[in-house]
Amino acid sequence: TWAIDLHKPHSAYSKGFEGDEFIARASIEDKSFHYKGTYWAPYRCLYSRNIKNLFMAGRDISVTKTGIGPTRVMKTCGTMGEIVGKAVSICLKHKTTPRGVYQHYLPQLKALMQLPGGGALRSMIEIVEAGKAIRTSEGEAITHLSSKLQKLRSLVMPRDSMYEPAPEFKFKVDAPTVVYISVHQRGGYKPPAGWKKTELQLVWRKTFKDVIYKKSFAAGEVKIPGHNGKSGDAYGFPHAAFVEGEQVEIVL
Repeated sequence: TWAIDLHKPHSAYSKGFEGDEFIARASIEDKSFHYKGTYWAPYRCLYSRNIKNLFMAGRDISVTKTGIGPTRVMKTCGTMGEIVGKAVSICLKHKTTPRGVYQHYLPQLKALMQLPGGGALRSMIEIVEAGKAIRTSEGEAITHLSSKLQKLRSLVMPRDSMYEPAPEFKFKVDAPTVVYISVHQRGGYKPPAGWKKTELQLVWRKTFKDVIYKKSFAAGEVKIPGHNGKSGDAYGFPHAAFVEGEQVEIVL
């Protein structure tokens, strides 16, 4: 999502140094170089065209001068390393080349690319004992919680970036249950159909209030919706989930 961040001689300091300017201006300052959302770089930029077993992740990505503008920054380079690492695992498993991943195993790579928002995220979900609830695992302490919810186990997950929607998360239960979620009101967010508003209360930092919704689930998968409510540049916190039934087994 980084802008086209190129540097060129700063016109205000060019006089007398034409062709040898040493003070630059970043094109990122020009809003015309900004994107409104996520964009993609082709996987094929990440391996050599003539050395069969060579990946290139980071600032040696195969792009034009303009293409290096958004791809040379740290977060983008880190993402390249993550994708290359996953592609390498496919190479080893199937005894193939970097290009072979593209030609024959691209669906598998795409599946692995989903893990930070799916499988990997599940390992970050925290089950909190009844009476010890925190609003998120960042440690946003709950200062008031309805007595009913105090008796329930909760599931919380860390907030990633406040500038991205909070993702959904899932877990399984071995018996029918009722699940409650605390909903941050940023952006006037309301959960999907099926979740019913309650009169229960949750207050955090003494002054901030969440609305509590509930929904009945059969044994099996429970899906907690993501939060895409936005105010200014920031999105709402992930929902905390509260599960009825001491004997209900929760599986991440």
